[in-house]
Amino acid sequence: GSEPGAGLRLRCAARVAWDLQGDGEGALEFLRDALRAEADTADVLQDADLIGRRSGQLDGLLAIYDDASGVAAGVHGRQALHYRRALALEHGGRAAEALEAQLALFRELRTIGAPLHAIERMAGASGRWEPLLEAFEILAAEAPSSEAKLQFLLRCAEIARSRLKSAERALGFEVQAWHVSRSRALWDRVIERSRALRATHPAAATEAIHALVDGELTSAQQAWDDSVRGVHA
Repeated sequence: GSEPGAGLRLRCAARVAWDLQGDGEGALEFLRDALRAEADTADVLQDADLIGRRSGQLDGLLAIYDDASGVAAGVHGRQALHYRRALALEHGGRAAEALEAQLALFRELRTIGAPLHAIERMAGASGRWEPLLEAFEILAAEAPSSEAKLQFLLRCAEIARSRLKSAERALGFEVQAWHVSRSRALWDRVIERSRALRATHPAAATEAIHALVDGELTSAQQAWDDSVRGVHA
């Protein structure tokens, strides 16, 4: 361990370096030392965020996050640090890296929460919609109920159609949504969209129609098997 009070003294040195000398790089070095001297991580990160953002010393700030992740207690502590590190990247103008970092965290969490909202926000700001589509595909795969799965698949379809301008991919998600809901409205929508796509994407249009028909045939076969079992029971 380090000598008592060393972490606090190093935090004070960092404040002096920044407040009196405007030396962001030096201040962040003191804060890295404070972390090594077992100063309170939350306090160090609060100081580092403030100084890192105001001084524009993003690399120094990221180095502190990386050090803190190495000693973070438990998986939740590490995930929280990764989330804050991604926010620091975003605030520092490195949007592409920030989006990738939030997506990596989302792939790990696989649930609605702050990383998803960050991906949504950055997709809107940058026009990079693929990560958001991937996130909703993951949510659809992990959905706890058919209602939730349906909503996520419809969101995927909407992103594919309106944001990525891919009617073909949107149709694929609508077919999946129909398999979940078996609603007449979705059946009609898939038929209508398939007709519209026939000229430009004949294979996708045909595949969508076949998926509906196969789904109906499977259901009919299942119903027939059940009724036969009922008769013989």
